[in-house]
Amino acid sequence: RICLRSSNGNLSVSGVAFKVKTTAPKKYCVRPNIGIVAPGASIEVQVIMQSQKETPADLQQCKDKFLVQAVATGATDASELDSATFAKAEGKTISETKLRVAYTSPAVPPTVSEEEPTSVSAGADESAGAEGESMALKYERASKDLIAATNSYNASQADVSRLQREIADYKLQVTDLKSKMVSGEAEVATKAPTGFSLLHLLLVSIICFLIGRFM
Repeated sequence: RICLRSSNGNLSVSGVAFKVKTTAPKKYCVRPNIGIVAPGASIEVQVIMQSQKETPADLQQCKDKFLVQAVATGATDASELDSATFAKAEGKTISETKLRVAYTSPAVPPTVSEEEPTSVSAGADESAGAEGESMALKYERASKDLIAATNSYNASQADVSRLQREIADYKLQVTDLKSKMVSGEAEVATKAPTGFSLLHLLLVSIICFLIGRFM
């Protein structure tokens, strides 16, 4: 982007009509390309380069040029200007200024002073140190919580294993008792007497004694 500034401070009566021409009209946009500068005033002309699809071949040494024409005029509005205004004629003075285009790199932002990076670096170091300390505390706390959770889980697993063993022992005891009960019932049934019992014999003896006594 190129800015052209024109003034007519040396003129006090008439204004100055100007016109901007270029050797590459499709490459640049000039706003305004024609106009009038009032006596003692100035105007800014913007020259904007259109977006390029590829890097210009003459990037290192551009051959584009601009021609700024200026002539005194009594007109007050740019619509009153025509091609005859800038046509060369006897007795008419037309000022022409040629400008060559030169590509430049974007301006480099100003660098900070030597003291500022030091303070910034120091602040960054302190912040990083505090953050690192905080992360270390969080890691230590998380490690302790993990160990406690692991111990609790192991204890729970141990309790579960103990209960499973006790249940298995109870099952074995119940099975053993059932087996003993079945064996006892079978033994009692086998040893049951088939003849007269002692009570029967005693009753028979008493009856016989009484019969023999009273008969």
